[in-house]
Amino acid sequence: MLTRLVPFGMLGLLALSACSDDSPPVTQLLEQCIVTGTGGFFLTRGFYTDSFPGSRLAQVQIYFTADGAGDYTIGLTVRRDAYNGPVLGTSQTTVTMGSDVSQFFLGTFDFPHISVPRGGIVTLDFEELAGPGGTPFTQGENVATCSFERTSDKTPPLSVDHNSNPRIAVYGTP
Repeated sequence: MLTRLVPFGMLGLLALSACSDDSPPVTQLLEQCIVTGTGGFFLTRGFYTDSFPGSRLAQVQIYFTADGAGDYTIGLTVRRDAYNGPVLGTSQTTVTMGSDVSQFFLGTFDFPHISVPRGGIVTLDFEELAGPGGTPFTQGENVATCSFERTSDKTPPLSVDHNSNPRIAVYGTP
């Protein structure tokens, strides 16, 4: 947003604002899958939606746990159409976790408002990049209102759907 101060008589300065094409798109919650159980999925499992609810992806938030305490660096690759489809974007985060697998910790992956086909297939591929030697998991269970599904692995195109969902929040532009 551009802001310019201009003289405005005896009232002093008036701030005029105008949006430019360089303004970032509006970000809002596109989908949230609320999971309260203590189930978890290995990072060898993948997630996908066959109806992405927006046109741009800004952030993915997902909950993790591990069977060993410490800092885990986790990467996320977002692809179009399949687990081996074109890469739309990548991000990584470091999550500090305890060793109690019933406690979950938020991981946030930021993206520069990457273009995503609205209503298209989008896959999420998480991988551990560094850690203290434990096994990280994502939190999940069956949630009927969530469009993000867990698959048995990341075999292209979309592996086998297991009718389970991650605890996830996806932000972007509708």
